[in-house]
Amino acid sequence: MNFDSEGYLVDSGEWNEDIAKLIGENIGISLSEHQLEFLVFIREYLEEYKFLPSEKTLKKAAFGVKGGRRKNIKIFEHFTTHGMQGVYKMAGIQQDQITESKKLLSNKLPTYRK
Repeated sequence: MNFDSEGYLVDSGEWNEDIAKLIGENIGISLSEHQLEFLVFIREYLEEYKFLPSEKTLKKAAFGVKGGRRKNIKIFEHFTTHGMQGVYKMAGIQQDQITESKKLLSNKLPTYRK
């Protein structure tokens, strides 16, 4: 497996849960089963919609993960203490996929005038 200079997986096809755990350890997170489910959700979302889920979408997804609402939100908040970039690294998302998603989302979001 190869990583770029910022620690992102070069080939997202090489991703698996063991690699996610390794990346997590490198940034100081010991991944739980629930957190691994979030990573799988992110990867599946990207594959289906061709852009990454927002943090709000991920919080909504937390309600669907086993363990109860309050517990899952706490897990999510702890999980994202390193920011979404750390989450995307653990999910094996390539840096160019993140950039492309941001472009797509900015084009889809409505603009408001004051």
